[in-house]
Amino acid sequence: MTTRTTNLVIAGLTVVMLAAGLVLGPRLPSTMASHWNIAGDVDGTMPRAAALTIFPLMIAGIYLLFLLLIEILPLKENVAAFRPQMNLFFVGLGVFLAYLDAIVFAWNLGLRFAIEQAVLPGIAVLLYLIGHILGQAKRNWMFGIRTPWTLSSDRVWESTHRLGGLVFKICAGLTLLGGFLGEAAAPIFIIPVALGSLAVTVYSYFAWRQEKA
Repeated sequence: MTTRTTNLVIAGLTVVMLAAGLVLGPRLPSTMASHWNIAGDVDGTMPRAAALTIFPLMIAGIYLLFLLLIEILPLKENVAAFRPQMNLFFVGLGVFLAYLDAIVFAWNLGLRFAIEQAVLPGIAVLLYLIGHILGQAKRNWMFGIRTPWTLSSDRVWESTHRLGGLVFKICAGLTLLGGFLGEAAAPIFIIPVALGSLAVTVYSYFAWRQEKA
């Protein structure tokens, strides 16, 4: 995906989400539900103005921060080498946040549904996208499995990210499955991601040790 297309998509998502907030705002409560527990019950709220702007501002803010960081961090030439994949990630992240925004709007407009069954498929798609991109990422200080050992060696980075990409894709499948399990969904999602991240980090150390042996 080209940078020009990415810029247009991110700007478009931000504008559309802010416009949706302006149009729907009068129909929404002054205090909106914004967080749900694993049982699907509301356990967090925020003022309407904050709820209507938090996701579009997150999309724009995260992307602008990325554009700044690629100019000032070391190894920016490596980021340029997989910039199309990074662009795809930010578009995917933007669509995911827009999806979450739509879920919050729908709930506060009076629709009732199983939150975990609505949210987890979106998380699964995002995890799969991350897994896809990890396998193509070049060594950099911004995106990827950044341990002292991956950052010190291209070979360790590449082998760790091949494994990490597979782990995230497996976690995506488990997360999608979790969407059908109701309250049992949280462990299905959280535990594999946590254990997988730990396993990949440990692997990077031993891969580095092997390289130095």
